Amino acid sequence: MRVLDQPLAKYVRGCYPSHCGTQQLTEAFNLPPQTTETILDALGFVHDGKPTAAALEAGVLDRHQEHVLWNIQAVLDVITPSVPGAQRVPMNQELPNIKEGHFTSASTIGTYFNVSARKVGQWLREEGVQQRNGKPTRESIKTKLAEVVTASTAAGKTEAYLWDLRRTLELLQAAGHLFDYDYEKTLKGRGKNSDVRVTTLEGRAVELAQEFQESVTSSDKSRCARIIKNAPAGLLRIIETKLQYPVGFLSEPDCLVKLF
Repeated sequence: MRVLDQPLAKYVRGCYPSHCGTQQLTEAFNLPPQTTETILDALGFVHDGKPTAAALEAGVLDRHQEHVLWNIQAVLDVITPSVPGAQRVPMNQELPNIKEGHFTSASTIGTYFNVSARKVGQWLREEGVQQRNGKPTRESIKTKLAEVVTASTAAGKTEAYLWDLRRTLELLQAAGHLFDYDYEKTLKGRGKNSDVRVTTLEGRAVELAQEFQESVTSSDKSRCARIIKNAPAGLLRIIETKLQYPVGFLSEPDCLVKLF
C-alpha cells in the first residue's frame, strides 16, 4: 500500500481524480453502479461496503493519513479483462451550493473549470451571452445573467463585467465544459477552488490583490476594509504595486473614500 503524502485534494479532486473512496468508486467508470459493485464483489475486493485484504494484496488501495483510498486506474486495470469496454468517466461534477444573485468575475469562474478568464470569455461568446468586445449582451444584462459595474481605481474609473456565478456555471456545464481542479496551480496562488492555502508572501499578495479588486468592482466596501485591516504593512505595499496604486495608498485613512 502506497502512502500518499500530499494534501488530500491533490488525489480526490478534479474531473479525473487519481483516487476516491468506496462510495465514489461506482461513479468512476462507464458502467452501471450495480455492475461495478458486482465485479468488485466477484473479485473479493469489497465486503459490507469496505475494502478487503484481497484488494490490498491486488495493489488497488493506497493510504492517505486515516483514509484508505482506491487507486482508480489500478482498479480499472483489474476489471478491464472482465469488461473490455470499461473506461474512466468524469467525476466531481456536482454544481456548487451557490445561490443565484452572487456576481463575480470571469477569472473566478475560470477557477471552477481550471481555465483562464480568456477561455471563459471564449465560451461565453460561443453561448451567445458575451459580445466580441468582452461586454455582456443586452439580453444577458436584461435577464440578470450579467451586470456592468463602474469600478474606481487609482488610474480612474473603469467598467467591469460580472456574471451570476451559479447561472453561469450551469450554462457552461450544460455546454459540456467540465469542472476541474489543478493542485499544482494552488501552489502558485492561481486558484480559488482549493483547500490548500498559499504560504509565500508573494502568493498571498496575488490572492489578496485579486480579492481586493473584486471587492472594489462589486462595491463591497466592508470587505475592502477587512482586507486592509488584516494585512500587514509589507503585504499592503505588494498589493499596491500589483493594483498600480501609489505607495502607501492603502494605509491612508481616506483611501476607501477615494475608491468608493
